[in-house]
Amino acid sequence: TLLMFRNRLLKLFQADPQAPPVDQLVGEIGTVTTDIRPGDVGQVQLRGTAWSARNESASALAPGTRCRVLRVDGLLLFVGPEGGR
Repeated sequence: TLLMFRNRLLKLFQADPQAPPVDQLVGEIGTVTTDIRPGDVGQVQLRGTAWSARNESASALAPGTRCRVLRVDGLLLFVGPEGGR
């Protein structure tokens, strides 16, 4: 039975092939939705989805400001101000 349903099971459990890999988020611009102090974790809106994000800059990121994704670790984005660190 596994051989008969193998392809269906693979399609069911595989990620969406049209979705871009998370690593491609580096360099993208998002919008801060919660106040994020330096080194703290808050939330960022990116591509219509809320993400957990750690502020890697030396200054706080206020809600509504734009930020750039510097790197990704799992589902955590590391962000800084849009113009630089």
